[in-house]
Amino acid sequence: MSLLTEAARRVVGDEHVINAPPMMGGEDFAFYCERIPSAFALVGARNPAINAMYPHHHPMFAIDERSLGIGARMFIQAVGLWAEGGWTNAKVA
Repeated sequence: MSLLTEAARRVVGDEHVINAPPMMGGEDFAFYCERIPSAFALVGARNPAINAMYPHHHPMFAIDERSLGIGARMFIQAVGLWAEGGWTNAKVA
């Protein structure tokens, strides 16, 4: 299990964590991964109840801002797990 996956499970619970298959995006993130252990996480921000359901670059694009706190807690949790030790040789992504 990866450090980031464990952090996400601790924040939102197993039932809300999905290990998505690799995808082709327009990110340069792969270049970072060549140099240091890395992970890329997507935090869901869609919520039709507040009209936050349109994709990026759409004129009506919006997010459910509660997702920002979830993402922040997930990364804080990941730092805590890393600081506790035992993850130095673990798979990060």
